[in-house]
Amino acid sequence: MEPIESLRWIGAAILAAVLIAGIFLISKEPLGKTTSISAHIAAKRSSYIFMAILLTIGGALFYAFIAFWLKPTYHLSSLTYVILAIGFIGQLVMSWIPDSTKKTPRGKLLHDLHFIGGATVAIAMLLALLVLVANYGNYPVISGLLIVAGTFYSVACVVLYAFVKRTRQHFLIYEIFYIALFALTMFALIFKV
Repeated sequence: MEPIESLRWIGAAILAAVLIAGIFLISKEPLGKTTSISAHIAAKRSSYIFMAILLTIGGALFYAFIAFWLKPTYHLSSLTYVILAIGFIGQLVMSWIPDSTKKTPRGKLLHDLHFIGGATVAIAMLLALLVLVANYGNYPVISGLLIVAGTFYSVACVVLYAFVKRTRQHFLIYEIFYIALFALTMFALIFKV
């Protein structure tokens, strides 16, 4: 299958739009470094609805970019389609079930469902990086370095968060770097550097 070139630029635009919107919404409603990006966004209903719509429409276009431009351009495994399906389902759950910090049974349920969606997306991002690592050597140098760095950082974050409770005090910082490194990797692949 030949890559669909227009999706290359749609992928870059969507990625940039989501990053800019996220930065804007976090800086608009700062809640502290222990609070996730999702909790920042869910703090205001208008922000939550805006991001849910952006992540649904933009997510579909971004996953199309990965399936129909990134995969054929870099000859990625067919496993990419499975990862995309899992990631998109997780993204829809995460987008439309707002995070909640309320201690009520309903708040706990919302938080748990949102967490499952977010964890699914994070795992899909890590699996996508692993698929890219498995295909190492087919990329320009900077892309290759970012792929390896992103993979190691992702694994380190999961291990630290799971086993070192002190790191949870800085969750937002780890989350921002995780997303930034993934985005940089995608931009490097898009621009073939």
